Amino acid sequence: MSGPTVSPFGSWRSPITADAIVAGVVGLGQIQLDGDDIYWVEQRPAEVGRNVVVRRRAGGMTRNAVVAAIGQAMK
Repeated sequence: MSGPTVSPFGSWRSPITADAIVAGVVGLGQIQLDGDDIYWVEQRPAEVGRNVVVRRRAGGMTRNAVVAAIGQAMK
């Protein structure tokens, strides 16, 4: 078995890519309040980068504010 290979800083290949790091990250933006409800836009990389309007009700229930079929029809 040979010893470790020494390479200049930053020149080696990594199995960890930028895409792998952010694949499960959900972005949040455009937060709006409407009485006791909170709305925001989620960016979902796992769903091919789809943006979804989400609503959280005062009781804590969270769900998509726009039905997926409507969102698909607008493409």
